[in-house]
Amino acid sequence: MATKQKQEMAAAPIPIQPETGTQPILKIIINRRQFDLPDLANGGSGEKLKNIKLVFIGQVPDETNRTLRKLELGQQLTKTEETELNNQFPYFKTKIGSLDLDEYRVHFINQTIPNNTNTAQLELLVLDLLYGL
Repeated sequence: MATKQKQEMAAAPIPIQPETGTQPILKIIINRRQFDLPDLANGGSGEKLKNIKLVFIGQVPDETNRTLRKLELGQQLTKTEETELNNQFPYFKTKIGSLDLDEYRVHFINQTIPNNTNTAQLELLVLDLLYGL
């Protein structure tokens, strides 16, 4: 009986922990400008559609969420907030890329994408997220 328990324990999957303080980041950019359509959905302003940048960042502390929300709204960050982001995500600006709000609508998603996700599942997830924006 003890041998069976040892075999069951040996077969249990062990989660792989990422390096301390790092989060995997996935960026998806939806190029809406290629269609050259006016944005009639939000108030009918008639402005050209902006590209959408979805950044999957995983679970982060509330302070980091507030800082990322400021980035979504286009507000300036303080030095301490920038340092916090670089501690949470090393090389944050390089990984995320341009946050120019004239070019992109940026949304940070508190979810990670598993490595074994196929493209059909990812497409459904992105469409579901876009529907909620």
